[in-house]
Amino acid sequence: MFGQSGTRREALQAIVLAIGGASAAAAFAGCASEPERTQVTMGSAGRFFSAGEMAILSDVAEIMIPETETLGASAANVHGFVDGMMADWASAATKDQFRRALALFDDFAGGPGAGRYLALPLKSRIERVSSVDATCFSSPNTPDAKAYQRLKWLVFEGYWTSKEANPDYRLNPGVYRGDLTETEYRAMLGA
Repeated sequence: MFGQSGTRREALQAIVLAIGGASAAAAFAGCASEPERTQVTMGSAGRFFSAGEMAILSDVAEIMIPETETLGASAANVHGFVDGMMADWASAATKDQFRRALALFDDFAGGPGAGRYLALPLKSRIERVSSVDATCFSSPNTPDAKAYQRLKWLVFEGYWTSKEANPDYRLNPGVYRGDLTETEYRAMLGA
C-alpha cells in the first residue's frame, strides 16, 4: 500500500478514508499534526469505547501483535489509536460496525457455558481470536466478517503508524507545490 517513501500522514489519511470519513479526510488534509491517540489507563473507558470494550480491544490487539523482541500493540497504544479514530473520524455506521466487531469475542462460537472473553484464560482467549479470525476470513462477506476485517486492519495500521513500531517515520514536509522550478526542486532535495 505504501512504499518506503510513505509517511505516517499518508497512512493516517488512508485510514480515515477507510473508516468512512471522506469529509473528515478533507479536514484532516489541512491539519498540522496527526490525530491524538487516546491515552487510556487499564480498566478505564476511552473517548468512544466503554471500559469493557477498551479492555477487549487492548487484549485482542496484543494477541494479534504480541510483544516479542519488539514492542507489542499495547506498548504502541494501538487501542488508544483505534478509540481516537472512532471518536474523531468514524461515521456512525463505522462506529456501530467496530462495536459489533468487539462484541464478536464475547458472542463467538462458545456455545453454552463458554464464558465471556475477558474471563477466559489467556490460552482460551488466543484460541478465540484465532477462531474469529479463521471464520471471518473463510466467509469474508458476512457483516460480522467485514466488521472484524476492518478492526484487524485498523489495529495493524495503528501499530504500523505508531512511533513505537516505526520510529524512523518522517512527517509530511509541507504543502503540495506542483509548480516548482527545477532550481527550487533541487534546492528542496538538497542537491
